[in-house]
Amino acid sequence: MRAFAYKVILMLCAAAFGLVVIATLGVIAMPSIIALLVDRKQEVVDLKKLRELGDRQTVPVRQILNKPVEVVCALGIYQRRVDDDGPLRERVNALLKNASFGFPGKGTWFLVLVFGDSVTVQQVNALPDQLYLARDGAGLPSTFKPVECATIDRARIMKVREAVVVLGEER
Repeated sequence: MRAFAYKVILMLCAAAFGLVVIATLGVIAMPSIIALLVDRKQEVVDLKKLRELGDRQTVPVRQILNKPVEVVCALGIYQRRVDDDGPLRERVNALLKNASFGFPGKGTWFLVLVFGDSVTVQQVNALPDQLYLARDGAGLPSTFKPVECATIDRARIMKVREAVVVLGEER
């Protein structure tokens, strides 16, 4: 009888230990599993399309979007607001005050997309996303003007070289 009791206790302990292991693995692995199940097309900007552009290729920003927007801005590294003087600055900065987005740090930049009174901020991590933001117009065609913000009708994005992109407008 004593041997039977020990076996029952041992089986209960093994079952409890197994449940703890499964629960722990579930907590650790769940974010990875969810990330695999979430479709990247839920992002507003399709980074894959952006990476596939050829060097010096310019396209309207709306060609790389997955939903309609009215205004698009590019915030550089360590930037949390629009700095350029222009008609869109106040509107976008007012919306950004209430937006929550990651810490703008080394290698991280943001695409800010405005539609009506809502703003979506999509973080782009230079290394894993393999996209870097250029801010100046050095070496760009004279028909392309780099800007920080543009209305969707005027916004263009150019892949300058390899993994470097710049937001701008046609002159």
